[in-house]
Amino acid sequence: MSDPAATAHWAEPADSCAGQLPSPGRLVFAHRARMWDPVVRGDIDSALHSARQAVEGFAPGEERVELCRTVLDAAEVAVGVRRTQEVVDWLDRAEALAGQYGSAQLADTVTRRRHELTDQPRSLAPEVPRALLSAGSGRSPTGSARA
Repeated sequence: MSDPAATAHWAEPADSCAGQLPSPGRLVFAHRARMWDPVVRGDIDSALHSARQAVEGFAPGEERVELCRTVLDAAEVAVGVRRTQEVVDWLDRAEALAGQYGSAQLADTVTRRRHELTDQPRSLAPEVPRALLSAGSGRSPTGSARA
C-alpha cells in the first residue's frame, strides 16, 4: 500500500501552503505531511527527521492531539524498519505526554498502539497510513479536513 503518488499528493500542497502563507502551524503540518513521502521511498532517516521537526513545532503550541498523533506516527515508522529503541523512545514520549495532559483516552491509545506496534511482525518498509491512501477518509495526512 505504499504509494508515492499519494504521499506526494499531500506533501506538495502542504509545502505550498506553508511557503505561500508561512506560519508556525502550517510549517509543522507540512513537516508531518512530508514525513510519509520518504517512507514510501525507503528513506526512513529523512522521514524521522521530518517527524522530529513536526514534533518540535507542535511542542510549544496548543496542538496536543496533533503532537501526540505525530509522535505515534513516528513510532509506527520506526517499528516498520525494526528500530526498536526509537520505537520505545517515541512511545515513551507519547505516554509521558498522556500523563502530562491528564488524558486517559490518550494513555489508552498509547497502550493499544504499543501492543499493536510491538506485537505485529512488519516488513522492512512501513506502510503509509490507510487514511492517506483512502480517498474517502475525509482527512488529509496533515490532519486537516478535506473539502
